[in-house]
Amino acid sequence: MVSKGKLKRKTKRVNTKERVKSEKKVREHNRKVRRDKKRNPGKYAKSKKDPGVPNECPFKEDVLKEVEIAKKQKVDEKEKRREIAIQKRKEAKGKSLDEKRSQGLEGLVRDAQRKQLVHDAGKAVTEKLKIDGHTDRSAKAYYKEFQKVVEVADVVLQVLDARDPLGTRCKEVESFVLSNGKRLVLVLNKADLIPKENLESWTKYLRGELPAIAFKSSTQNQASKLGHSKVDIAKSTESQLQTSKCVGASTLMALLGNYCRNKDIKTSIRVGVVGLPNVGKSSLINSLKRSKVRNSLVLVEADLKKNICSGLKTTIA
Repeated sequence: MVSKGKLKRKTKRVNTKERVKSEKKVREHNRKVRRDKKRNPGKYAKSKKDPGVPNECPFKEDVLKEVEIAKKQKVDEKEKRREIAIQKRKEAKGKSLDEKRSQGLEGLVRDAQRKQLVHDAGKAVTEKLKIDGHTDRSAKAYYKEFQKVVEVADVVLQVLDARDPLGTRCKEVESFVLSNGKRLVLVLNKADLIPKENLESWTKYLRGELPAIAFKSSTQNQASKLGHSKVDIAKSTESQLQTSKCVGASTLMALLGNYCRNKDIKTSIRVGVVGLPNVGKSSLINSLKRSKVRNSLVLVEADLKKNICSGLKTTIA
């Protein structure tokens, strides 16, 4: 027999174990969402819908016609720019072909030899990265970024740690840069951490092979308006180098200015910054730019008229 009593409803209460488990899952989910919002802010941005032209507007039809005309002009301009870019690429390709034809057989041989040197130097860079413990995939990724820097830059700065210049120097990188016909400058960073006699000896030794400059990056805590000291490292004492301001920026900018004039460039020159980790690439760029940068790109754009540098670095090894 079925009892006439009321059926008991199932309770929504759960035991402590299940409750804690669900709370933990919620916390983990919220943490992932917050992290994703920081990395991809545009993904969660609410798109503002265009309200359009209200019906009460007395000139609604005229406004809509103007909008259509503006859209059409924008599309036409974009297509025109595209056609100009295609034409320029065709002209550049034809010019390079004419140059190769005018060079003759000897010129083609020289070009092939140069390309072979670049290939061998690039292979040496990836092999060096593999020896240092990188996988084949990461070594190729590093080399790809490094190649971008060398291709676009006019001058490449290899940053060395003044405490161990030979240990932080990469011969494979140097051979690749020089085989591409680019200027290479060695920057002895952290010059304030070694005795003055050692710094002078290392600078003299490195200048026997390549242009070398001693440099001391700024160690100031502020995010902008980083100071430049007018002290010349060659004539300074060890006590004068113990400053939070940047020392050696004027010498480096003067050298870049000379390269700029040699290339008949009047306004700016592109400078690539490469080096092993923790040698001070970001610090050098912060000091030249006079403010701390946050993003990570591949170039330094040095405006030699205004004495301003902006941009970033790449890491090799």
